[in-house]
Amino acid sequence: MSYELKTNTAVRIAVGPLLNPTDGKTAETGLTVTALSVQLYKIANDGGAVTRTQFAPTASAGDNDMVLVTSSTDGMYDLELTAAQLNWLGNGRISFYDVDGFLFHYFDIHVVSANYWNNKYGSTIEKVNVTQWLTQACHAVSENGVPKVDVDQLIGTVLTETAAGYLAAAFKKLFDVETPVLVASDVMRGTDDANVVVPDAAGVAPTAAEIKTAIEAVGSHLALIKAQTDDLADGERLDLLIDAIKAKTDNQPAGIPKNVALNNFESLMVLGSDHITPATGKTITAQISKDGGAFVACTNAGVEVGNGVYRIDLTQAEMNADIITLKFTETDCDQRTITIKTSA
Repeated sequence: MSYELKTNTAVRIAVGPLLNPTDGKTAETGLTVTALSVQLYKIANDGGAVTRTQFAPTASAGDNDMVLVTSSTDGMYDLELTAAQLNWLGNGRISFYDVDGFLFHYFDIHVVSANYWNNKYGSTIEKVNVTQWLTQACHAVSENGVPKVDVDQLIGTVLTETAAGYLAAAFKKLFDVETPVLVASDVMRGTDDANVVVPDAAGVAPTAAEIKTAIEAVGSHLALIKAQTDDLADGERLDLLIDAIKAKTDNQPAGIPKNVALNNFESLMVLGSDHITPATGKTITAQISKDGGAFVACTNAGVEVGNGVYRIDLTQAEMNADIITLKFTETDCDQRTITIKTSA
């Protein structure tokens, strides 16, 4: 076990469980804390020697009060540590020893900076001040604290106005704060010998006749799409097929109807001796609960069908509920409970 503690800050920590030294399991809840020997070991972070500080807990009104945690029955104690005892950074260990009082006990501590502790356990988020990126100094911030960023390349291409940097040049124009300029020709070729007409693979602009032919080809495709989708129009083939399917599915029952008598409702009863053998020749007690109400006897008795299956006729009044729970019992059988959700 270990604790992370804020440097130079008084704190109260849990110590224990402290157990009887004879049997190693009985909790010690009535120790004389002033007789304890407490050692604080500080582990240097610079390769130096471990240092030790000893103190004795106080019962009350002292710097290191140590009392049994309220209502504790497992030997857990509350110990105060002062700010001065934690006025350092690094790892450490606190040990507790009383030759006659309890088994030797210790735990580790990690004394951390206030900023680290507040960020991890507190509600304060410390500000981040970035001064370098990859050993290079950051630019000074611009308006409202927004950092300035210079983009030298886009996807490995230097931002130039040359043929090799057409796309990068277009972005450069887009992000020019003082005189932003971005037109279609910039995206296609940059600013060198701008061409506002989309060329073919050979770099030659299409003629009017070629453009007309391309448009007519698109028109034929649109006509084909229209012919295929016309089947979805009201009264056409697909629409009639969908209507026929809907007519059949609309007639399908939604479930067990509410407020309608349900005859020959069957359930299986098994023997309680092995919970699997069908129970035959039994007189079944049938009860019903409607919409969370108390169980009452069913109007009709259960009738044996065979092989442990029994049927019952449920009246219209018994079916007049949204949730119906049936309970079937018999002395030698496992109880059978079935819940029905009716549909309006």
